[in-house]
Amino acid sequence: MIGARNGAHDYPCVRDRYPHRAEPLKREYMKVLSLFDGMSCGLMALRKLKVSVDAYYASEIDSYAIKNSSHNFPEIIQLGDVQKWKNWAIPWDEIDLILAGSPCQGFSRLGKRKGLKDSRSSLVEVFFDIVSYAQRMNKDVRFLLENVKMDKNTERYINLKLNVTPVTINSSLVSAQNRVRLYWTNINDGNIPQPGDKRLYIKDIVEKNVENRFFFSDYTTAKIITEFPTCARTLMDKSKCLTTGAGRNMGSRGSYVIERGGIRRFTVREAARLQTIPDNYAFVVSEHESYKMIGNGWTVDVISHILKFMSWHYF
Repeated sequence: MIGARNGAHDYPCVRDRYPHRAEPLKREYMKVLSLFDGMSCGLMALRKLKVSVDAYYASEIDSYAIKNSSHNFPEIIQLGDVQKWKNWAIPWDEIDLILAGSPCQGFSRLGKRKGLKDSRSSLVEVFFDIVSYAQRMNKDVRFLLENVKMDKNTERYINLKLNVTPVTINSSLVSAQNRVRLYWTNINDGNIPQPGDKRLYIKDIVEKNVENRFFFSDYTTAKIITEFPTCARTLMDKSKCLTTGAGRNMGSRGSYVIERGGIRRFTVREAARLQTIPDNYAFVVSEHESYKMIGNGWTVDVISHILKFMSWHYF
């Protein structure tokens, strides 16, 4: 347990084990702390880069996400609720990278826009505390925070807390999905160039012989065409941004594909491909929970693009 924040010993476990260490050891493997870990897109990105990960600590409270990520990555060390971080017995001075995609409901333009007054989005403050503490233990620790576009006052507040400005990246550059997100990082001093355009479209991610149950009825199809025409895209288009409700009719917030003379929702695997999640990632929970995880997740190839600018000795 971490001691009193204003006391003489912030984390006696670390100080006792390494009483004479002034600088972190240089290692050719990485210890990662992932907050709000979800389906572990951060670990997927690191594996894509062939980074040697010695320990991946994950903080998550959604039981379905934990079940699914643990099935795919049994080596993950689950820590539980991020708000109980002071009780985590982890080697803070050896953490190399902190990843976080804090809840966006209060920031999103689709919600009530309560900002930091929303109890979920206010959890970003916990991320600030964890980064601050980890930096006291290891000045070389790197962080990456992802979130939606938000009002400028909130964005400036986060900039001040992290002492960096975000890079805005649209996932459409590396995927078949339009997904604009902000990324705050001290990797490469925050100087992250835009990824190259892979020119991917829905045709590149669709499955063959999709079951009829994914197609909407004639009534719903006509309603989408009449009321929400921009939500249905052709095979030569980019998908709209996926939400947690990607597997059902979401009206103006939906994301659908026009195919075989009808309109349908994306399959779970297609939704995963829109997030550049590899096909060998298994889904062992219900479709509803799988869509929810994917909608809450990251575009893996955007994350790997940012992480590749970390120090060479991890690769």
